[in-house]
Amino acid sequence: MMDVHPALSIIWHSSVLEKTPKSTGHQLNRVIWTPLSSMSESGREVLRQVNFFLKPNCKLAIVGLEGAGKSAVFQLLLRHYEPDFGEYFISGVDVRCWNIKKFRERLGFVAEEPVLFEGTIAHNIRLGRLEATDDEIRSASMLTQVHEFIQSLSGQGYDASVTQLSGLKYVVQRWLITLARAVIRNPTLLLLDCPNLPLNRSWEYSILIEAVKRVSTGRTVIIASRYPNIAEDADQILVLDKGFVSQMGTSAELLAEENGLYATMTHVYKPLRTTYFSRTLRENRPELPYIIFGCISSLVAGAAQPSFAVLYSEVFDVRFTHFEIIRKLKKIFYFAVLQIFASRSGSRAMQHRIAVVGGMMALVGVCRLLACAGQGYFFGVSSERLIKRLRIEYFEALMRQLRNLRPKYSTLPPVFPLVNEFMSKMNTVRSLNLEEHYVKLYIQKADELARAFAVMNMGTQSFGRFFDVVPEIQVAYKSAEIIYQTIDRKPKIPKDNGLIPHDLYEFSGRVTFSHVTLKPRDDVDRECDVLKDFSCTINPGQVVGFVGLPGCGRLGIVDLVEQFVHPSPPEDDEQGIYFDYRNIRQLKPSWIRSQCALISYESRLFSRSIKENIAYGLDVNETALNDIIQAARSANVHDLINALPEGYDTVFVNGESQISEGQQRRIALARALFRKPKILLVDRFTTDLDVEDQRLILRALADNMHQYTSIVIPHLFAHASYFDQIIVLRSGQQVESGTFVELSQSASYFKDLLNLEKMNRF
Repeated sequence: MMDVHPALSIIWHSSVLEKTPKSTGHQLNRVIWTPLSSMSESGREVLRQVNFFLKPNCKLAIVGLEGAGKSAVFQLLLRHYEPDFGEYFISGVDVRCWNIKKFRERLGFVAEEPVLFEGTIAHNIRLGRLEATDDEIRSASMLTQVHEFIQSLSGQGYDASVTQLSGLKYVVQRWLITLARAVIRNPTLLLLDCPNLPLNRSWEYSILIEAVKRVSTGRTVIIASRYPNIAEDADQILVLDKGFVSQMGTSAELLAEENGLYATMTHVYKPLRTTYFSRTLRENRPELPYIIFGCISSLVAGAAQPSFAVLYSEVFDVRFTHFEIIRKLKKIFYFAVLQIFASRSGSRAMQHRIAVVGGMMALVGVCRLLACAGQGYFFGVSSERLIKRLRIEYFEALMRQLRNLRPKYSTLPPVFPLVNEFMSKMNTVRSLNLEEHYVKLYIQKADELARAFAVMNMGTQSFGRFFDVVPEIQVAYKSAEIIYQTIDRKPKIPKDNGLIPHDLYEFSGRVTFSHVTLKPRDDVDRECDVLKDFSCTINPGQVVGFVGLPGCGRLGIVDLVEQFVHPSPPEDDEQGIYFDYRNIRQLKPSWIRSQCALISYESRLFSRSIKENIAYGLDVNETALNDIIQAARSANVHDLINALPEGYDTVFVNGESQISEGQQRRIALARALFRKPKILLVDRFTTDLDVEDQRLILRALADNMHQYTSIVIPHLFAHASYFDQIIVLRSGQQVESGTFVELSQSASYFKDLLNLEKMNRF
């Protein structure tokens, strides 16, 4: 059996291991790829037995779904990683024999996610070749069909900042700019990883395809994309599927295979149309009368100015069209004023006309006042009601999907932005050989830091209302997109799907794990334990503890019982988790969670009174105060609460409360006991507490846990002494079980863990 070396290890510059071939005749334009495999850090093979041969000045297209291994080919060619086995040659020389710096100078690479650095567009293109002139930059931009777009940017052209190109709107433009940066190097081998665009932006696809065709002339090109239409003119197409070469040939040959992956992808990827404007109108349908009256008010307010102009002309009996009045009003204004006030004795008809027209002008003014007020009122009511409904829907969606969300930060620390940019875009910097350039740039930025800070604080200029509103339109559209995507996102475990047992049925608290397997989840940003063929039964009133080193699988027990995750699909009907005799997959998650109470080191109090915190989540009345006090007594926190000036009515304010962390934990324990659950889940509840707080909490748990089916993950192994049974886990499997006395007095794995804990504590 062949030993597999650690995969994807990073290649650093080494003058000892890497040397430029002695022959100067080698050109990076002929790629030979012998059977080659590469593995990810998790041990999963990314590429498996990949073979291809590419002639000079030809185009190879690599097509496949997400995760097929397209980007891994580029990472290996750029020598960011090494393959586990196999070889790849360029111009007859093994790539690993080339000096990395010299090798990358002859390559041009454009990533799927276009990487632009802080500065102007010209600066970003010049990073491809630092000595490039302005004419060469323009020529590269024309070749990649991005010159006209650059010239249209706020009148600044190539001096425009790349910060103007943020967002999904300019993905293709940013990619074409990075393509110009690669082309200006005049590479012999060009590697293009095409961006993934929404299918409804067909005009951008045509621009991208045309630009790729133009830069492919006279050089060897390898292009990767999930969309087959980009690869139609390639000399050879490589279709990857989960790291394997599924198909190989020209576009016509592959389309002839109707059941092949390439033909399937060609038919599947068709333009789509998604918009949030029409959906916002539908959401605003209940306020349709307000919107109609608001539009009518806007029409009246807008018609006031032309009406005033018509009435003003009546003073002199001037017959013009509305547009002529507006054009000539300035010319006759001063003359009209002089004529009115210079005519002291004017005729009676003139005076009557002025009086009538003046009254009508006043009426127009009143109408405009009412119309403007109505406009603000009706549109304000309709928008506020829509926002109120969206807030409720958005919050409900967040509550349903809370465990699947990940934090996304909108800003980066302002300190050392250049270093942050270098580290976040390291692969691009290395592929462009810009390490020394960034070192010099960092030194320059450090010298200019004080002056830049002073200039930044000089102040800003104010903009007009119009320029304030225009950016908000894009922000509002993006906000609507995020809100509706969150509302429409379906949680993997909907809380309302499933059955609720009949009212006459009473759950006893018996929990059974039958051959349960839990695989790691990539979509949750936390430690994810794994269980493998795990089985056990926990009877009502029994206290069972799960112990082991971090990563042993103990955290998965709590997640499975609370239905935060589902176990792997069962191979037969007997596998799964059972409440009494019912598989929990058949039960409604909201009912399951109503039978459980979870307390962990992450338990927190809310900004409410202590009484409301203990009763939180349950519909209670004033008569339940005795039950609240009894729960507090059971949690050893009643005396503390009574000692407070306002007792149980004391309002907890996060960050300002006089209640310590240990006291907050005891109140959280009282909240769990007040629910009177069938199952009590305790997850490392004494973590980060002092000895006295730990003693009080452990005593409260020992006095109350036998009233429930208790599943405990102890913070310390020594705390397992009062458990009815201890189950020891290792790598997701149960290795031993028994009482504390049995395991601690025998030559067991638990005894080794206990001794190791004692050594670490002392």
